Amino acid sequence: MNNRKKLTTILSVLIVAVFCLTVVFAALGQNLISTFGSGSSAAIVQKGASWNVGFETASSVTATKTGYSGVTCGNATVSATAVTIPSVALYTPGDSCTWNVTIKNTGGLKAKLKSFTWTQPTGATCTSSSTGTYVCGNVTYSVLKGDAVLAVGEQLPASTGSVAVKIKVEIPSNKSISSSDVTHYNGKVQLNWEQD
Repeated sequence: MNNRKKLTTILSVLIVAVFCLTVVFAALGQNLISTFGSGSSAAIVQKGASWNVGFETASSVTATKTGYSGVTCGNATVSATAVTIPSVALYTPGDSCTWNVTIKNTGGLKAKLKSFTWTQPTGATCTSSSTGTYVCGNVTYSVLKGDAVLAVGEQLPASTGSVAVKIKVEIPSNKSISSSDVTHYNGKVQLNWEQD
């Protein structure tokens, strides 16, 4: 019986000890909290971002012409989203008309030139192109940066990015001339920009 009392006492002490340890561990627990924004003056804000890539506007842009003295180019009309090129008369290989414009990024997002989309002019047979150059018969249409074709992947930093481009119509010096007039009209190139 004595052993039984001892065993009961030992078990009771063990149970009390385990219970006390549980209470001690529970008392030592700690919950940590992070607060996101501590009021309207210190809130988490998703800032609005603007997209604004376009031509630097000017009422008109005078062309630079090269080649035969009879070449006529006219002034291009420029808006934020379009450059409209007037009548052009080219005669011999090496004749060209070039309009200098600037594309600007005044938005809050970086921009990258994704692709070119060409629309074939009425009256022309053209070679398919996904670059900044489009060949239609003996006439070549180009979008240039300096003396090279503007490349897909051109980047414009946010707010301050710009690129000076040349829009050019020419009869390259390696082409032949036609014995009669060949008229092209309603040709277009679309420069497709995307967020970088």
